Parts: sequence; C-alpha cells; structure tokens
Amino acid sequence: MLAAAALTLLSFSLHLGLGAHFRGLGVCDEWNVLFDADPNVYLTSFAGGGLIGPWGGRSFVHPNLSNFVHPPLVLLARSIERLHLSRREPRELRRDLAMGVAPLFAALRVPVLLALFRLLGFPLGWGVLFCLLDLVSFSGLLFGSLPESYGPTGTLLAVTYLLVADAIRPGGRIRHAAWLATGVVVTGITISNLLPFALIYGLTVRFQPRAPRGASAMAGAAVSTALMTAAVAALTFGIYRLGGYAAGSALPFSPHATPHVFEAWDPDLLKAVRDFPLALANTFAPGLPGQVPKDFPGDLHSFTLTFAPTGRALTGFDLRSIAILAALAVGMAGHLRAPHAQRAMTWAIAGVMAFSWLFYSLYGRELFLYSQHWQVPALLMLAGIGHLRHRFPRAVVAGTVLLGLLIAAQSALQLGRITRLLATPGS
Repeated sequence: MLAAAALTLLSFSLHLGLGAHFRGLGVCDEWNVLFDADPNVYLTSFAGGGLIGPWGGRSFVHPNLSNFVHPPLVLLARSIERLHLSRREPRELRRDLAMGVAPLFAALRVPVLLALFRLLGFPLGWGVLFCLLDLVSFSGLLFGSLPESYGPTGTLLAVTYLLVADAIRPGGRIRHAAWLATGVVVTGITISNLLPFALIYGLTVRFQPRAPRGASAMAGAAVSTALMTAAVAALTFGIYRLGGYAAGSALPFSPHATPHVFEAWDPDLLKAVRDFPLALANTFAPGLPGQVPKDFPGDLHSFTLTFAPTGRALTGFDLRSIAILAALAVGMAGHLRAPHAQRAMTWAIAGVMAFSWLFYSLYGRELFLYSQHWQVPALLMLAGIGHLRHRFPRAVVAGTVLLGLLIAAQSALQLGRITRLLATPGS
C-alpha cells in the first residue's frame, strides 16, 4: 500500500512538472511540435469543452473525451472559485486544471499495474520494478504530461488487462459490468480502441481457465464478444449525442466529419517491417528525433520532431533498439512458460501487439504518436521476463535492472535535448 501511494505521487508530480515545463516552452499552444501531437487542441477541449475547427475531444475519432473530462473539470474549477482558493481568471484556472488531466491518468496507472502484477502472481518487488519501467519510458513521460488522448488510452488499456488478470485468477470471473464500463470509456477516448478492447474481451472469454472447450464454446465466445462490442458502441454513440446536446453543438458522428481520417491510410510494407519495430523501441528508450519543417503561421517553433525514418533503407537500428526488441522477445518467451491458466493474458498481449503492428503500420504518418496504444501490452510482454526468474534468477534480475537503467537514461537524455531545442529562440 505504501509503495503504491509513493509511486502514484511520484508519477503525478513528475508528469505534472514536465507538463508545466512544456507549457512554459509554448508547446501546448502550437500544432504538431512533438511528434505530430496536438496539445493545443486538447487543452482547449478539456478546459472549454469545444473544438478547434473539426478537431478535439468531441468528434468521431475521439467521441467522448471532452464529455468525460470537461464536466468534472468545470465542477472542480467552480469549487475552487467559491472557496477563494485561486485568484486566476476562470478561463486560465480551467486551463491550469486541464494540464493536470494527463498526469492524473498517468498516476492512476500505477495502482492499476501493481494490482495487475499481483494478480498474475508476481511479488511486490517485481511489480514495483515493472511500474518503474513504465514510469521512466519515454512515451509514458511525454504523453503522460501533455493534454492529449494518448495518455488516457494507455491507462484504460491497463484497466482492461487488469480485468483479464481478474478473470483468470483462481476463483476469478468475467465481471461484465466492469468490462462494459471500461469499454465505453476507452472507446469514448478514441473510437479505434473498440477493436483491441473487443479482441481482449473475446480472447479472455475464450481462453479463461473455466471456459468450456470445443466449437460450441468458440461460437459462444464470438456471440458474447459481438454483444459486448455492440453494447459498447451503442452507449458510446448515446453519450456522444447527449454530450453534443448539452454542449449545444456536435459534429456528425461520421469519419467524413473529421479531415484527414481517410487520407491518413498509407499502406507501406517497409513501414511495417522497419518503422513499427523502431517505434516500439522508441516507446521505451528513444533515439535522437529528427526535425521536419512545419508551416503554421504564428507558431513559435517552425518544426515537428519526428522518429519517422527517411528514405527506403533499413536504417535506424542500433544497440539501443536491438536491446529493447531482444528484451521484448525474451519476455514473450517467458510468457510461454507462464502457468497454463494465464494463456488468456498471453493471447491478449500478443493479439493487441499484432493489431497495433498491422493497424498503425497502415494508418498515420508518425507511428510513435500512437505508442500509448501499445505501451501497456509491450510492458506486459517485457514482464514475461519475470516468469524466468526461478530458472535464471541472477541473470533475470541483473538484465531487468540494466534494461530499466537504459530506458531511464535514454528517456532523460532525449527529453533534455528536446527541451533545450525548444528553448532555443527562433527554433
């Protein structure tokens, strides 16, 4: 309990401080500075509930993000005003509070992950170690600090895997109401999350230890998954309509209402073979990002940072990225040695990683932008190393600690470089 509280407080403080630093550098008032992210859009959506043009937290791509965040934020702001706890103007106070949304979700991920690892049978020390790996990962530090949709997605996916662990533990069961609520929230954050959520739910129903066997059981799992998916989709649409009605306006619930949704599809075999493994390595221990010029009049910074490789060669792989990818492979091998009752978790990890590889290799320009969609399953893949601790105790402990030091050092190094670059006048 004490470890969970300390790590949660550390996570919130670290992300809140980093977010304040980025805001001071002007990043949260600009388009596409950090890996094509739009914190300016979501700072506006969280604080005011509206959109910037067709972009924001109440659109087809992110149906209910503003509906979930804006009302409680307004209530908190009004409470602070009535208690005279702040002298800030109401608009600025709400924007200040909006900067705390991503750090709050990042902090909530700590107790979720600790509970998940305990349900999987890991000792507290191993749970703390893997939580620290998650905490110091570059993607988690970045998107846990910025007003965006990605940090909340990562935390809700962690909750989804917690439900898997709860279902496969001795005496566990599938808590359909909890699954439904989690599905509605994670889909409301980003519409494409419905697919991995349905995949995880379906694999859990099919492979939980008490699930029946045979073709009829597979058909039953398919029907259960279809019903859960339909219920989540219907509730997501209903909340979207209610939120739009309360706000006085809403875009049509259609991908055509948001520009560039279809234009973002970019099938490329090289992108799948080379770019996704690199994005996976950069999720934890990043390399040096490149710069691409951008043209947004009035923005302080004239570039977009990117991890997207240029050219057609298989470049970008170095000892850092190879070490991360090798650790992920060892972790997956460890999951194959996990107790048979945990095969639903193994399938859920492999399924979402395969989905992410396929879907995000086809969609979008900057793969790293979507890294929070796969960081939690990738962390759980790494955690498979812990299943080898009884067979190779010293090697596993030493390797995991060294991996954590590599991730922390690379994240700190690149964050330092990025903040210095952003602070350079005329950059």
